[in-house]
Amino acid sequence: MNDMYLDIGNNTLIDENEIIAVVNVSDKFFNDFDKNDLDYTKNVEFVNEDEDITIRSIVITNRGVYKSNISGNYLMNNFMKGI
Repeated sequence: MNDMYLDIGNNTLIDENEIIAVVNVSDKFFNDFDKNDLDYTKNVEFVNEDEDITIRSIVITNRGVYKSNISGNYLMNNFMKGI
């Protein structure tokens, strides 16, 4: 069974086979990654049990560019849609 990821902006699921690349980044890079041509949704909810563990990533898919924030033990990746 493939992992499924939630595209919050469109409220749809993304199959892991659609993902082209995932780059783990620092908090500063993640927070500063807000280029004018990228519009991220503010409506993001994270499913986690340990808020001390956070993985931040820039995710490239065949649907576009996403910011992904995974916190602790997660059930789904939560994507903030880019382009």
